[in-house]
Amino acid sequence: MLILPFVGVGSVFGHYTVKPNLCLLWVDAHADINTAEETATGNLHGMPVSFLVQQVNEKYKNPNALLGCFDPIKACINASQVAYIGLRDLDHYEIQILKDLKIAYYSMRDIDKMGIFEVINQALDKINPGLQRPIHVSFDIDSLDEYLAPSTGTAVPGGLTLREALCIGEQIYQTKMLSVLDFVEFNPLIGDSLDVKRTMDTSKLIILSFFGKKRIGYKRVSLHL
Repeated sequence: MLILPFVGVGSVFGHYTVKPNLCLLWVDAHADINTAEETATGNLHGMPVSFLVQQVNEKYKNPNALLGCFDPIKACINASQVAYIGLRDLDHYEIQILKDLKIAYYSMRDIDKMGIFEVINQALDKINPGLQRPIHVSFDIDSLDEYLAPSTGTAVPGGLTLREALCIGEQIYQTKMLSVLDFVEFNPLIGDSLDVKRTMDTSKLIILSFFGKKRIGYKRVSLHL
């Protein structure tokens, strides 16, 4: 039995067992690709992508070394099938891994320079040219600016606006290839009641955008299952 303090590993691996040709869009302030060898904190929640990407397991110290008595995790996704949007808080070693493995990543500065539509289109073109692969989206609430989502444990200033987040959801919906959405790190135990309500209201709007809710109307969607 495998029990880990992050959703992404189990969710992506479970998805892979059904749809091994998936691609992964990771929307987050953090890259979550630290390895057992270089992590500064030892926190597993900063390492899920390192468990999943085949090339990390081949080129660096295997993340499974930290698990001890737990069952090892099988790396299941190619680096070319992973893209990040919203990055702004990375360790130096994580940046080096992204560059070494040529993983597509778009920071908030890239969004400022190119605009959110261009960033989404470039990311999808990198990991899903022709839109033939099922899309797994991992959306971390801390990808948003902390004003919009204060009830999270690792908030970072200067994140996505609500408009940018809704654009991501709407654009992914339009591909008709969304297969899995993980929406994570909303913690209602953090902040006062107004913080929790603001985070919850923001979360609901973004989740609905991935399933067909548009800002000019709503259309129900059948998932690509």
